Amino acid sequence: MTQVGSQRKQRRWGRWVVLFLVGLVGGFVVSELRVGRIQATVMSQSVQDARFDLSPGATDGVIYPGDGPFDTRRGYSEIPEILSRLQARGGEIIAQSAWTQRMRDIVELGLSPPYPEKALAGLEVRGRRGEVLYDAVDPHDRAFDDLAEVPAVVGETLMFFENRELLDDQSPYKNPAFELKRTLFALSQAARRVVDPGVKVPGGSTLATQLEKFRHSDGGLTRTPTDKLRQMLSASLRAYATGVDTMAHRQQVLVDYLNSFPLGAVPGYGEVHGLASGLWAWFGMDIDDLAPLLEDVRAVTADDPQIQARAEALAHTVALLIATRRPNALLGEDRDVLDARMDFELGQMAEVGLISRPLALAAQRVTLRPAESRLPRPPLRAEAKGAGAVRRTLREALGKGDYDLDRMDLAVDATLDVAVQQAATEFLQALRTPAGVEAIGLRRFPGGADPSQVHYSLTLYERRGGANRLRVHAETAPGQFSYNDSMKLELGSTAKLRTLVSWLSAIADMRQRFQAEGVPRRWDLHRLDHLGRWVAQWMRRCDDACTEDDLMAAALDRTFSASPHAWFFTGGGRHRFHNFKESSDRRVPTVREALAKSINLPFVRIMEELIHHMTYSDGAAQAMLDDPEHPDRQRHLDSFVMREGEVFLSRYWRRHRDLDVAASLDALAESSGGTPAALAVIFRSVRPEAPQADLDAFLDAHLSTRKRRRLDADDRADLYARHAIDAFDLQDRGYIASVHPLELWVARWIVSHPEGEWADMLAESEGPVREAYRWLYEDKQQRAQKNRIKQSLERETFARLHAQWVKLGFPFDALVPSYATALGSSGDRPEALATLAGILSAEGVRYPMRRVNRIWLAKDTPYAAVVDFPGVEGERVLRPAVARAALKAMRGVVKRGTGRALKGAFGGKSLMVRAKTGTGDNRSRKMTKWGKVISETVHSRTATVVFTLGDRWFGAMTAVVMGPEAGEHEFTSGLVSRSLARMAPILLPALRTGLTDNDNVVTAARP
Repeated sequence: MTQVGSQRKQRRWGRWVVLFLVGLVGGFVVSELRVGRIQATVMSQSVQDARFDLSPGATDGVIYPGDGPFDTRRGYSEIPEILSRLQARGGEIIAQSAWTQRMRDIVELGLSPPYPEKALAGLEVRGRRGEVLYDAVDPHDRAFDDLAEVPAVVGETLMFFENRELLDDQSPYKNPAFELKRTLFALSQAARRVVDPGVKVPGGSTLATQLEKFRHSDGGLTRTPTDKLRQMLSASLRAYATGVDTMAHRQQVLVDYLNSFPLGAVPGYGEVHGLASGLWAWFGMDIDDLAPLLEDVRAVTADDPQIQARAEALAHTVALLIATRRPNALLGEDRDVLDARMDFELGQMAEVGLISRPLALAAQRVTLRPAESRLPRPPLRAEAKGAGAVRRTLREALGKGDYDLDRMDLAVDATLDVAVQQAATEFLQALRTPAGVEAIGLRRFPGGADPSQVHYSLTLYERRGGANRLRVHAETAPGQFSYNDSMKLELGSTAKLRTLVSWLSAIADMRQRFQAEGVPRRWDLHRLDHLGRWVAQWMRRCDDACTEDDLMAAALDRTFSASPHAWFFTGGGRHRFHNFKESSDRRVPTVREALAKSINLPFVRIMEELIHHMTYSDGAAQAMLDDPEHPDRQRHLDSFVMREGEVFLSRYWRRHRDLDVAASLDALAESSGGTPAALAVIFRSVRPEAPQADLDAFLDAHLSTRKRRRLDADDRADLYARHAIDAFDLQDRGYIASVHPLELWVARWIVSHPEGEWADMLAESEGPVREAYRWLYEDKQQRAQKNRIKQSLERETFARLHAQWVKLGFPFDALVPSYATALGSSGDRPEALATLAGILSAEGVRYPMRRVNRIWLAKDTPYAAVVDFPGVEGERVLRPAVARAALKAMRGVVKRGTGRALKGAFGGKSLMVRAKTGTGDNRSRKMTKWGKVISETVHSRTATVVFTLGDRWFGAMTAVVMGPEAGEHEFTSGLVSRSLARMAPILLPALRTGLTDNDNVVTAARP
């Protein structure tokens, strides 16, 4: 279409819109003057059947809104996507809004559904008994409930500025979407724009129409005449939704506008809507303090003792009512423009009698407060950590950040027992004081350290109704951060429980396999498969009456040496491990005893047995090792080469990335053999284009006097010529220089790419890495190849073990491929350990971990939906006999081991305690090649107990110190065991509650 044709089409459309609006307004003029009740009756009847009700189950037919500011902010626009996300996480829609056909007809025209909208909305979280845990609506985001609460001068001023005929009591049937004078003026300007597109058209909008605009129009703007028409019609239908007399609705329009008109955004606060929020966010003033000062403003005299305070209140209120067109500009950098406008408007208000002249003059002299006068919102208190846990669940489920989540129209029924949680939190906070330490029976804190440096976390779950429901989540750490589920912690010997479960599972699997295939002879199994050999031997000795439980009991009675005087080849090298207590070194305990006493070396050997079994039990690995032509050898060698190569690349990247060329060359020279040939190779590898004179200077700087004298000019020229970068491959250059070949390549790459990043270098490294490891692929390197392949096999086996651990709740992407994982080197989280405890208490069935029972979306709106999170059948992830055996071993920890402080703490057999403890001392050491410690950095110290109570309660408790202060602490898991035992009286009310199923006593709903 040509530009002329397009302009003609726009003008025809513009003329049509103008004629339509003129006719419409003309009709309203006639209606107002003659037949107002008839017009109101017709409008009221047209919207009378536009209703919605909350209907059981999922419904269809709801038309969700577009990208209007309020619809987006409150989440209405995204409800279909939100429902899909919640259903994918086990949610079930138990109720949803159902619309009448008339409601659908209205919305299909592009209009907003006519219903009374909420003044305030935000995330609300309630406990299982209905107690408010969290309310995202700021206390200063107060809303006026009705016109009687609005100071008279505020309402009158707003109407004086925006909509003077709004509350005209001469016309009870008046449509608040139209103010005749403004509309006629706007239409006349629109008609001019048809002829002259450059004419600026004023809005002519009433307050009712403005409400529709900044709530439901895309971007809160009116972009076209059609947008304006939709806003006016939507506001009209909303006015007559409750009858023909619109006075009450018009009063509510005034209240709604004051509650929700946009006032920009304030750093640290966010979006600002409404007068009360605006006074607080922009000026730090409370509407409740100002309201009395705004009474009887017409009678204020110059000698009024409160005139200054009244002027302050009036000036800041009027400033916000004026600034609504450009709030961030006028309340920010354009304060001078705002001051000038206020002077004019305050004078006009005095002239028409809204305020007294002395008050107007006083208000004109007021200097508006700076935005910084507002106090920041207080941080989330430690007592609210349960709500924080629920919010983290919601963030993940809905894909929202904290800011957006808090502003959604969302009410949540949580699973938490608030009273018990608050009592538990107070107890944990007391533990951080000397008095609290004394209360748990300690004369002083372990090691004499400062107890206030320790933070505690406790979670307690109940398996009920096909789900594990969080009853207590208490923490002492400030802010929203949680040690329970937000950080990777080294939790020490709790990893022995995971190792035990995997080991028992492998034993049970071998029994099932041998039952199906027949029990093999000992020599038919790989020599390193000690686990398989033991199972075969046990099955040969045991008659057919032996059960899987008998096998588990026999496995727990096996003995393993606790001797630390042995080397273990794992994690790519030779390692030695130590017990926590030297008195354990000469013991040969059973597995039960090793778990109860938390002895390290038996579990290192158990992990070794498990990894060897997983690697060699099927014979494929040994076949590859024995066959030099096996097709999988190349893959394993390639995997090893690229992985180890990346380790070296990273090391050399850190060493050279911040050095200039000269410093990089000096570092290489210091690491080299120091011969002329070595130095020449280094120089010509890093600066291949440099002239010989530069090489000579480099040699003179790094050769001894004797060696320099032995080099004449011909020798130097020969060194330069013979050691060019292309004279030797990378491997040979590294050999000549006595420097790792990859360090030469990294130094050269950095010099050639001064702005390069690690990822860029890594992307180009495959060729150099393969070249540096060319020697490994030679046929004569069979032994070296086998050693590297074994490392690759171990890594792959740990990857398979990781997949098993993930099914049991392990939270991270990988395990450290080392037997040290049995002692906690792969890290863990208390929440993940609680998941494992829940699986064991359910005899191997994993149920979902629930923090939420029910979610109410957009309550009391046409978009309402209620999503329940019912229990499920559960997924079997362990054999029942394995879970039972692990629980029996955990019982031994309490009866005679590291958790004996818990013995009898919770009373009788119905709440029998089973536990596993762990102490983590996370520090890094820099050592010489002879094993001497040069330096040590302390990162954290932790103590944990994961526990089950009876057949349906379980959880975890952790003590944590982070940073250098951890080096001052000597506490062990005995601290948390003792503390948990002393908390029994606090937790028992939750354990004995009469509440059932998954429904809260009181459903979450904002009053």
